[in-house]
Amino acid sequence: MLSLICTAAFSVPGWSLQVGPSENPAPSAGLRPGAGSEVRIELPPGPCAGLLDAELDPAAPAVVLPLSVPPEWTASAWSTSAPWEAWTRAIGDSSSPASRLHLTRVARRLDRHAEAWAHFAQLPANWAHAALPELLLGLPALVDGIPTLRPILPPKPVFDATTWRDLPPKRTYVASGLGLFGTRVGLAVEVAPEGVEVKLTWEAGPPLELMVQIPTPAQRKARLVYVDWDRVDLEPLGYRVRLAPATLDQPAEMILWARCEADQRPWPHSLGTHETLRAPLLLVTTADDPELERVRQLAHFLTANLDLEVRVHVTDSPTPPPREASKGLTPIRIQLSPGPHRDAKLRDLAAQAEHAALARMLVESRDRR
Repeated sequence: MLSLICTAAFSVPGWSLQVGPSENPAPSAGLRPGAGSEVRIELPPGPCAGLLDAELDPAAPAVVLPLSVPPEWTASAWSTSAPWEAWTRAIGDSSSPASRLHLTRVARRLDRHAEAWAHFAQLPANWAHAALPELLLGLPALVDGIPTLRPILPPKPVFDATTWRDLPPKRTYVASGLGLFGTRVGLAVEVAPEGVEVKLTWEAGPPLELMVQIPTPAQRKARLVYVDWDRVDLEPLGYRVRLAPATLDQPAEMILWARCEADQRPWPHSLGTHETLRAPLLLVTTADDPELERVRQLAHFLTANLDLEVRVHVTDSPTPPPREASKGLTPIRIQLSPGPHRDAKLRDLAAQAEHAALARMLVESRDRR
């Protein structure tokens, strides 16, 4: 594990994070609601840990994040143009820290955790430190009036024999001193072959009730969930927990565990490299699809802004789907008709298109040299 104590500050309504080196950390009892706290963060070895371990440029201007990703990125409102325009502008200007930060936050908002960490690793150190609280915890939200925590999955460890001589590191991160709605808490998330564990620890301040959502890896879904080692029903909105000082009957830590199983989606999960995406994409849905406009909007922006050929085919349309496009390549058919996997498919499709566009831009940049 690599440890980090960095110097950055960030706050939004409801929670705050203050990070700074100190030889004499303030005692836990001294935390005041809304005040910052010293934070210690451990990430698995890799570019993200190395980035956070880098020294900050004291001459660099302070980085202040907007309070939220544009609200248009919520679920069914994808049919509006604003989020797609901002997304495609950020892809086209990905060398800019502000644009890379936007890609980080959009990937995080859409639960594309691997892409969020990959974009995060491309940020300058000052920007990365400012983005870290939101990356770890998600945007503050309320469910039935209760604060909701949406922790991110850890980045995958990256190591070799020259940098790691012990047992392979776990895919986990540990954070302590997080100021969350006036209470200081610790957070640890670990990914194991059989599932995901989220551990929350009360450290200081008043008791705190939270709704906690357990993240799951790509192509996996929760099969069984345990809260404080009691099995509970699956709840898409999260699980209610209470963090408080330890007593004889209740420890100060709360553990949530999700045993996962495969979540097979009936479509190609990976569309491959930018070369593969030279083939046109055919998005197939039905005429009575209540979100047909959302699918068409996606096709329009991928075609207009990312130099991809994307078409929509309605299954009961009198026009037959094309068998061969102008590029002489067989279209890749992607079934997007209404169903339980559609949101996941749209997120994956956006991720693959983003990856293809960035890869193509990198190749073109190298060719120009």
